[in-house]
Amino acid sequence: MKPWRKHFLLKSILILISLLTILLLLGFKGAEESVITLYPILDSYVSSLEPSANFGNDACLYAYHYHDSETGLTSSTNSYIMFDLSDIPSNVKIDSAVLKLFIIEVPEGVEIELGVHHCRDVPQSEFGITWENAPSFNPTPTDTTIAIESTCHYIFDVSKDAQTAWLEDKKLTELLKMEKSLDEGIMARLCSKQSPFEDRRPRLEITYLVPT
Repeated sequence: MKPWRKHFLLKSILILISLLTILLLLGFKGAEESVITLYPILDSYVSSLEPSANFGNDACLYAYHYHDSETGLTSSTNSYIMFDLSDIPSNVKIDSAVLKLFIIEVPEGVEIELGVHHCRDVPQSEFGITWENAPSFNPTPTDTTIAIESTCHYIFDVSKDAQTAWLEDKKLTELLKMEKSLDEGIMARLCSKQSPFEDRRPRLEITYLVPT
């Protein structure tokens, strides 16, 4: 292909992409805003201390991480939470997604950095997931927060993860973990979807725009 034709083709593609982007933005200009609240279809924690054990029926989730500098051994407990996004209409744009988790207990006077990580792999099942078969996750946290108080909600911005999951398989899975090693025995305990208190169960609040 002659250089001038290659340049012309590339320029045409760029113009087409720009026009499509403008049309998409115009389509959502002045769009109506709607909010949907979703509850987990699966949640469970996994523990390196009991690698073959399943805790899918537990009313609590946990985040724990301890590294013994003398022995070099590390112990961790992570929690998986999955949501089904298929109830979101197909012709909308996800504007934001907030994950709300209720922390039952953190040790008094301790600051625990908690992070949520996107998992593109789907857990096998709530009553089958273990440390040994747990899905991989993005090593970089999507969002973090410092937990210093018990019996209150903490929020995480998972907008980008929700947008990605909605365009792929419509299943959003987040892993909650302690980002830094603390003293042995220090952990965060949270409510799972099995909690008897509905307002304390994990939930995902998604705001989406409906084109007018």
